[in-house]
Amino acid sequence: MVVAMLGGFALVYVVTPNPLDWQVATSFERLFTQLWPTVVWAAFQMSGSAPLGAMRRVAFTTGPETGDRLLSEVRA
Repeated sequence: MVVAMLGGFALVYVVTPNPLDWQVATSFERLFTQLWPTVVWAAFQMSGSAPLGAMRRVAFTTGPETGDRLLSEVRA
């Protein structure tokens, strides 16, 4: 995902007619702001400290006896 975003940024830099040094100087902070959440998420995913599969999701199901809505845990 990060590589695709960097590739898109590079493509825009190459296609636009403005000087490259000016483009990078005026847009680096904005691009960094867009990119850092993805980098942080990818780092957590690669480290294994917060895998998505380990998180529990809560789902509402219909109880077979009462027809009430019961709260049950569903593991991914």
